[in-house]
Amino acid sequence: MRKRWMLGLVVLTTLLTACGHKTLTGDTAKKQSATRLQKKETIWVETSTVQGSLTSTHGIKKLQLTPLAKTDTPEVLTTHKGQYNDYTKISRQAVVASAKQVRAQNASTDKDLNNQEHYFTLAQLNAALKQAKAKIVLTSWHQLTYLKEVGGGMIARGNKLYSLQFSYMTSKFSQTGQAIPLCTVYSSKAVQTPAKHLSNQAHAGVWRAEPGKVQGTQTAAATDLYVTGGMIYKPVTAGIATSAERLQVEDLAKLSNKQFYSAVNVQAVQRKAVRFGYAMPHSTTRAATDKVLGTTYLFMSKTKLVAISDGSAALYKKIAPDKEKPQPHANAKAYKTVYAGKGGTKMQVISGQQLAVFMAVDQAVKGTKAAAVMDMDGKYMVSSYQSLTNLAQYNQQENPTSGVAVIKNGKVTYTAD
Repeated sequence: MRKRWMLGLVVLTTLLTACGHKTLTGDTAKKQSATRLQKKETIWVETSTVQGSLTSTHGIKKLQLTPLAKTDTPEVLTTHKGQYNDYTKISRQAVVASAKQVRAQNASTDKDLNNQEHYFTLAQLNAALKQAKAKIVLTSWHQLTYLKEVGGGMIARGNKLYSLQFSYMTSKFSQTGQAIPLCTVYSSKAVQTPAKHLSNQAHAGVWRAEPGKVQGTQTAAATDLYVTGGMIYKPVTAGIATSAERLQVEDLAKLSNKQFYSAVNVQAVQRKAVRFGYAMPHSTTRAATDKVLGTTYLFMSKTKLVAISDGSAALYKKIAPDKEKPQPHANAKAYKTVYAGKGGTKMQVISGQQLAVFMAVDQAVKGTKAAAVMDMDGKYMVSSYQSLTNLAQYNQQENPTSGVAVIKNGKVTYTAD
């Protein structure tokens, strides 16, 4: 009896597995794709491409699935409640009309270069989907979603999104054997993201880079960070001067969809992040970007953040809570120096005097925020900006204002240049 029960379990498991991998055809594939893309937010990252080889008669043969090279920066696409980024959905007829309009505008150049646009057939695209192991068979063009900004057709299944090319171009310079892309494959499982939308207080504390947890080539030594009040403070040593810089932690969930997907720097940082296996969802991302160095500090959880630059990604771990919680105070002596570590390993992250200057300048000069404080012979050189939001408002690149602060008998006096 037990053997019969076990045999039945094996058969049932096999049937369920087979059902989970059956090929979806026509409108069934379209319906499942639409259901998958109705989720609140999914970040899709390019992982591979199906390419064909150009024949001597400008046809396509020998389709092949090619993984994205590690040195390449993946394309990123976010779907949310049926939308793709902030792109505009259009019909296939509109795609065809747009393509014909472009060709008409470039008729003279096309004639000189013998440019020709070749349209893929459904059979060719189905062959590309098969090569991508999509288990999707299209029976009509309307089963794809078309985007004005992309030009191709989209369809999703499970953790994969497929972007199918509409056409390809040849010219008198085309060569037999050159690669022609038909389908780009995206995955929703290729990156780590902040799972929860956290508060400023959840991030507050002292952070330190984890030894050996660096991807890519780190060009500068990682410094300890002090996070408090929605700001990141970090020490900078230049010659004999000791400076502290301050970055504002931005809550990207407060942006509208249009603001988020059209923000130039947000999308640029997103592309840098995915190279190292991270991404920034609209709904949960809290991050700060250094205006000068371009490093972005992305909070992954209460105890983990990643510093992402052009060439590296370094993991940080929170090593102490925020004990000081500095608030504006009339007496500079109220601010305590923040240290990282204990005993002989204790290192200064930011001095109480520097904290006092940051707070005093914010209070003294309305409409600006102190970004850097440099300690020089008892005086403090201060650089300020109208805004420290370098992600959402990156295009607002104003020149910094500067001034000098001094501390006497516990009072900070600031004089603008």
